[in-house]
Amino acid sequence: MRKKMFQWLGREFIALSCEGKASLPTKEQAEDIFRRCGEEIRPLGLSLENTVRTRLWARDGQSRNLGSNERLKVLSGKARSASSSYIAPGRFASDARVALDLLAMRPARPGLEKTLKEYDPPIVPLRYLIYDSVVFLS
Repeated sequence: MRKKMFQWLGREFIALSCEGKASLPTKEQAEDIFRRCGEEIRPLGLSLENTVRTRLWARDGQSRNLGSNERLKVLSGKARSASSSYIAPGRFASDARVALDLLAMRPARPGLEKTLKEYDPPIVPLRYLIYDSVVFLS
C-alpha cells in the first residue's frame, strides 16, 4: 500500500495505491483491497464515504469485471465516487490480478454531502460528483 497525503484547493487529500494479494482469487483480491483501504484511512478520521475517485486496474477483462463488481458493492450510497477501470497488465509490480488507486478527501467542514451527477440514462460510472465545491470526473 502506498499512501500520499497532500493539501490542494484548501483541502486535505489522501491518495492510496495498492495491488491485490496474488495468492487470493481475483474477487477476494478486490474485497481485500477495499478492506485495506478502509483500514488505512480510518485512523485519519475518514471512511470510504470520503472516497471521491477510484481507478481500478486489471490484468484482463474478467479481472476488471470482478473488481468493478466489488467496487460497485463497496462504494455505493454515500461512498459512491467518480470511477474508471482499465485493463493494463503492464501496470502491475506483482502477480496480482487487480489493483486500485483511491483518492479520499477531507472536506473543509464536517457533514458535507456529495452531489452525484448521473448520465442520462444512468450507467455505472457517475458523470461527475461534487464534494465541498470540488468537482471530480469519472
